[in-house]
Amino acid sequence: MRRNVGMVIVALVVLALYFLVLRPLLLTPAARFPVLRRELGRVRAGRDVAVTFPVRNASLTPLPVLNVETDCGCVIADFPKSIPPLATRTIQATFQPEALWSGPVQKALVVFTGDPRRPEIRLAFSAEIVPYVVQEPPNPLLVPYRRGEVVRRELRLLPPPDAPLQITGAASGAADASAKVTPPAADDPERAYRVEVTLGPFRGPGDPIRTIHLPTTDPKYPDVAIVAVGQALAGPVVSPPEIIQSALGAGEAGRELGRVQVFTRSGKMHVLGVDSTDRAVKSELIERAAGRSYDVVLRYIGGWKPGRLTGAVRIRTDDPANSVFPLLYRVVVK
Repeated sequence: MRRNVGMVIVALVVLALYFLVLRPLLLTPAARFPVLRRELGRVRAGRDVAVTFPVRNASLTPLPVLNVETDCGCVIADFPKSIPPLATRTIQATFQPEALWSGPVQKALVVFTGDPRRPEIRLAFSAEIVPYVVQEPPNPLLVPYRRGEVVRRELRLLPPPDAPLQITGAASGAADASAKVTPPAADDPERAYRVEVTLGPFRGPGDPIRTIHLPTTDPKYPDVAIVAVGQALAGPVVSPPEIIQSALGAGEAGRELGRVQVFTRSGKMHVLGVDSTDRAVKSELIERAAGRSYDVVLRYIGGWKPGRLTGAVRIRTDDPANSVFPLLYRVVVK
């Protein structure tokens, strides 16, 4: 009799464990990622590379895959919306390094699933980029300049030896930036193009950034971009050149929109004040080094409605050529 009672108790305990512990676990979505990181090795820029990450559903109920976010527009993710019980599926990322990229890079994906224990997981991959078109010197092309000056720089572009790529012209869309392309000499084994970049004269504070586009005959990469950065040797410099806030809550009064540094590389320059015409934006001026360096902080004080906004504050200085100039801000209000 006691033995039978003991067996009944054991059976009840087992049933209780199953219904209270094991069954809920088995019916709760569970994501398992056997690979969290990939090493791609050497990758040719300008060519797409597929990166795969398996994900297993370790439960007896379907696993929703809610979204996959990437940290770069050069990574495009493809993923299943749901994974059946005990099945394995693949999250695929297509990596698209640009033609002039070179050197080591690291990129990340964040996967959001219906697993309540780990609702998000970070995946990553790294690669050593071999440039599709070699630029000498590489991007960005740094060009020191003085006010009113026109500066010229020459660089070389070397197409890949295994591709019949040709560069057919140059265009910048800016009046103060242009380029002249000289095709390779007939006896040049490297097939090197010479590009003479002309910058200036620049109006406004430094450091201006200009992009020169070079169309090519390669349908997979029809454009090569040269990024030139003018470095002002005197006068005010604003870094970064504008403020971008991509996620601001309409009710987040008091939140900082961003800040920039206003400085000069030589001589003296005083920032006298910052004026805002939008009542929702408050500006703050912080002196870092008198006559040399200042921080300009923009803060949201409330009143905007959801949407995309573009505005500007006016920075006033004692520089005779740039006594007043705008600082742009771009905001997405949620």
